Amino acid sequence: MPFLDNYLVGGATSDVVKIAEVLLGSTALAISNIPQTYEHLRVIIVSRSDATATETSLLVRLNSNATNIYYPVDGTSATSYFSFSPIAGAKAEPNWFSFADITISNYSSTSMAKTVLAANLAKLSAASVGTAQLKGGIFGALDPITSLSLIIGGAFVPGSKMILYGIK
Repeated sequence: MPFLDNYLVGGATSDVVKIAEVLLGSTALAISNIPQTYEHLRVIIVSRSDATATETSLLVRLNSNATNIYYPVDGTSATSYFSFSPIAGAKAEPNWFSFADITISNYSSTSMAKTVLAANLAKLSAASVGTAQLKGGIFGALDPITSLSLIIGGAFVPGSKMILYGIK
């Protein structure tokens, strides 16, 4: 998606490299073997779920680590994933998708925990207010990020996609 390449770093696409683009079509999706040659990761997600609800949560898990080392910035207790929500469900307006933009800083470092920042937008009904959120937290492991998993209620519908970029 050329417009996303220009959007990522103000048009400085030489500093941004597309690592993977995956069309989503199941309840969970993972990208593994993430190269360790960049400083930061950026994940763009355009998604919708077939869950029989107006909305569902988007869960992000790093390195398949399901222990409680995901520390949300809002002060809630540590969990076994980051929760960035909502995304449109089957009862949302037809053909309306949600958008998330996630940055993972210093993902290849072995000497610091990883800071994760997520901006997401969802407009689920023409008659109601949409949601725009800025969330984040700390992934408490010192291991480099080598895989990223997305998990939702229901399944991703056709047209949903995840694009992973490395930032130099």
